[in-house]
Amino acid sequence: MRSNAFFPGNPIGFNRLIEPNTRLFGPGQLGKIASTFHQPQPPPASVKYVLTTVWAWIFLASISLPLSAQERWLSGESANTYGTGVLLAPSDDGGSYVLSRDLFELTRFDRCGVALWNRTISPGRPSGLAVHLISRQGGGIVALFRFDNAGRYGALMVAVDGQGTVLWSELLDDPAFSYIPYTLGSDAEGRLHVFGHVTEIPTNEIWLFLSSFDPQGSVRWSKLVGDGGIWGGSTSTSDGGFLLRSGNRLVKLNPAGNFEWGRRYDWDVYDYQAPIEHPNGYALSGYALLDQDVSWLSVQFNGIPTNNGLFRLDMPTQSPRLTKSNNGSLGLSFTQSEASGSRWSVITLDNQFRPATAVSVTPFSGTGHQTPDEMAYSSEGELLGAGTRAGNLFLAQLGSDPGLPGFNCLEALSLPGVVVSTATSSAWTPSINAGILPWTTASVLPAVGSVDPLYQCQWTPQLDLGPDTAFCGSGRFAIGDRDGDKFDQYRWSTGARTPEIEVSQSGVYWLEVQSGCSGTVQTDTIQVLMLAATFLDFPEQFALCAEENLRIEAPSCANCSYWWSTGSRNADLEPQDTGTYWLELTASNGCASIDTFRVVDAQCYCAAYLADAFTPNDDDLNESYGPVLDCRETFYRFEVYDRWGKLLYASLDPDYRWDGTVDGKPCPSGVYGYRLSLRAEIRAVEQNLEDQRGRFVLMR
Repeated sequence: MRSNAFFPGNPIGFNRLIEPNTRLFGPGQLGKIASTFHQPQPPPASVKYVLTTVWAWIFLASISLPLSAQERWLSGESANTYGTGVLLAPSDDGGSYVLSRDLFELTRFDRCGVALWNRTISPGRPSGLAVHLISRQGGGIVALFRFDNAGRYGALMVAVDGQGTVLWSELLDDPAFSYIPYTLGSDAEGRLHVFGHVTEIPTNEIWLFLSSFDPQGSVRWSKLVGDGGIWGGSTSTSDGGFLLRSGNRLVKLNPAGNFEWGRRYDWDVYDYQAPIEHPNGYALSGYALLDQDVSWLSVQFNGIPTNNGLFRLDMPTQSPRLTKSNNGSLGLSFTQSEASGSRWSVITLDNQFRPATAVSVTPFSGTGHQTPDEMAYSSEGELLGAGTRAGNLFLAQLGSDPGLPGFNCLEALSLPGVVVSTATSSAWTPSINAGILPWTTASVLPAVGSVDPLYQCQWTPQLDLGPDTAFCGSGRFAIGDRDGDKFDQYRWSTGARTPEIEVSQSGVYWLEVQSGCSGTVQTDTIQVLMLAATFLDFPEQFALCAEENLRIEAPSCANCSYWWSTGSRNADLEPQDTGTYWLELTASNGCASIDTFRVVDAQCYCAAYLADAFTPNDDDLNESYGPVLDCRETFYRFEVYDRWGKLLYASLDPDYRWDGTVDGKPCPSGVYGYRLSLRAEIRAVEQNLEDQRGRFVLMR
């Protein structure tokens, strides 16, 4: 069986592989092929399967790596139009929307941080404040505002399309109640919801409220959740339901807004941001009340805390917020308090919720930095950040891996050790009632505005085709940038315009790329050498029989060297014992092939002996009839017939023999026929043997 372990001598680098039977040379090795001999470690017994998996992983990883080296940038917009904080939401083309929390400037940016348009979306109510911004299914955004009318609050929800046109708006205002909205949410069908709390002014009774809307902004239903209300957030869940957070409590509602479960967590934190859903449950964040350390908690889909799912960093923070990308990547952003001011920091989390990378964004740091700052993942999986200083906006694309070096707008962030524990919780069952909230259609007319670029710092990924490369064997092999698809334009020496090409001939290939945001043009070349190869393709096993010698011969190969697992350097091997063996064959050009096989104990024949006669006459000699086997049978059937072809006896067990009777009555002397059917292992291979037929004499 052909092994997927085939390589030239002493490789120090590799490129992408279309066929797995290859390895590559490092720089400067193409002239040293003839004198290089690789001395690999003996492969494991399962090398055929292990190496196949490894090389397949290398190939798949090379074409599906995340765009971790996409262009990263940070741009600034001036004119003091963004106030003391912003909200951020991704657009459907890799760009973003930014909304000033208090000055209501809404700006759409492209994927390079260039402003496309600006609108002022005023709620038209006194003391307004934008509290949440989400992407709208089909393009555009939905914004949620809170306004203060002499201590009585109301809510306004506004939908804007991708060109800045207001589509609809819904107002929640009632003189007898005060409504404080927390968050917006949307599900896979484009339905929306608003979560917050409502206070009845005469009685000061507080309820949480949840209102569900269709994609056009028409209210579907509202629910009131009892047991008071405290700041929190919400998210739509993958099952079409809702997860509501109020302080350190979670309540799960089904798609109709009915109760499923509720939990109260023994977790002393503040700043109750909306929870998120991850593949194994939900997560929420906050900072410790005592020392303001950042903390986050993972719970199962039933709300029970995950074992070792409570995390805490000894870092005083504000506004720790969890964010999830479309592909499931998790990020945690927060404002880190320092003696010299504050620092906006970002941590990416692995699938165990532990920190993977940690950076702070330089222009967001220092005195004058305003909070809260926002983080989101773009539709292309790039981490976006936004914040303000002195009214100026700073918008950053940090890439899918902010920890990559080379971007001078980022500083590495040193994290203390993570304290991991398991949270405790108890069941919480609030009252839930259907409610009628007075949502009404409102009129919002956006004003056209403008923004002035302040500055931009940028990091452009570097093109790298890797070292000169040799491929062993025939076929088509892929070459391309080693960090994946990260540029906007490609032009190969072959005329191809794709991130990678397949080659089947030796030669020098070049690639010219251009970055879309910076416009930088780069070129790199790679020399490819196609080497002739001799492949090993042993059977998976050989039979070792006591009756004959086993000799295993390697393929004929001029000027090849052989190295067997026994240490032999001959072209053939005569194993004396069972077990797993391997051979490495190295050609004069440095290409080596490894294959393994097993030698198993086996029988090389199957013999059945039958007598010509038997005498069932109670003298204890030749009393029964049947075959004597020297065989490793896996199926046996023996039949006896009379002279007219009637079946008299049949057995599937070789330990049973015919005693010369039928239904307990002795058969007369005479000639009888038999048929023997066998399936047996011969040379370790199960085979159906040809039926044996014959005659014998019964003598009494």
